Amino acid sequence: MHKNPAKLSMVITELDIGGAEKAFVRIACGLKQKNWDIRVVSLRDKGPLTAALENEGLPVTALHCGGAFDLRAIYRLYRVLAADRPHAILSFLHQANLVSRLAGSLAGVSCAVSGVRVADRRLAVAISERLTRPCTDHYIAVSQAVRNVHQALCGISPNRISVIRNGVDFTAIDGYPPISRGSLNLHPEDFVILCAGRLTPQKSPQHVLAAFIELHARQSEFGQPVKLVFTGDGPLLEELQQRVHAAGLQDFVLFTGWRADLIGIMKAANVLVLASQWEGLPNVLIEAQTAGLPVISSRADGCAEIVSHGVTGQLFTHNNLTELVSLLTEQIHNPTHASLMASTARESVRTLFSWQHCIDQYDTLMRRLIIK
Repeated sequence: MHKNPAKLSMVITELDIGGAEKAFVRIACGLKQKNWDIRVVSLRDKGPLTAALENEGLPVTALHCGGAFDLRAIYRLYRVLAADRPHAILSFLHQANLVSRLAGSLAGVSCAVSGVRVADRRLAVAISERLTRPCTDHYIAVSQAVRNVHQALCGISPNRISVIRNGVDFTAIDGYPPISRGSLNLHPEDFVILCAGRLTPQKSPQHVLAAFIELHARQSEFGQPVKLVFTGDGPLLEELQQRVHAAGLQDFVLFTGWRADLIGIMKAANVLVLASQWEGLPNVLIEAQTAGLPVISSRADGCAEIVSHGVTGQLFTHNNLTELVSLLTEQIHNPTHASLMASTARESVRTLFSWQHCIDQYDTLMRRLIIK
């Protein structure tokens, strides 16, 4: 334990339920245990993850700002930073990174560190990142793929960007019981495909539904009912529901919304599908592998750092519907091979993803940066 607490402001766009947000909470709580004096700031409202922070004694300030063009966030964060006078700012997600750099510079904070969670190639991201690069002391990428993309996109020198991977809570996941299938109107003989995450264009849930519609048309060849479960919420929800109704698949596709018992649902499913266009290091894949659930993922960025094709899961090219349908068909017909890959994945993630190692790395890096 360090004798003299260093003050750290941790800033995130929002505290809604998501992979980056949950990792942010875990890291904040871990750094507090390493004797950092932390204040958490959400640019928007407090969100459902606030309780986990406040239960650990971490104060949370909500700035109640809006989307990316709400410039009030800069002034409001400046006021918080000017009052707290932290040694450093650690931010997560693009909007929070931009606001933190500008507000931190105005407030005279000597060290600004940006957490880069996804390989976002959009032109608006590249331009804004390059313009605010002089206000950034260091970047932390969640995977090697994210590091490579962000470094090239934003013109960052290699010594200014590090890679620190997320961890996974093995004990909590191992101890979580599977849900009763009956609670979701699923039956023991169903083959259950799970799509877990935000229903946004980035995650491409519409491609998972399109693949399922093709599978459903071939239902008779499988010898068991095939069902699809979406857990999560987002702007594509209504469109997905309309497509399900138009295809007459209400009895085969379930929308649960956000679920606190996602691990339990994973343990009751047969396969997880992640169809993202771009990613960082998706927690949902790591959690599914830890839970023993076979996974099929797009090759997007950090996904290929988690899944070894044919060994710990299966990979397909984003937007290649034929390839996705083929992989799902293979898993339905050959559950023994899927189980073998899932078992291999469980052992692999235990050696690669440790929250303690992740937090230790953040602690070491942040202390080195504020001493400079």
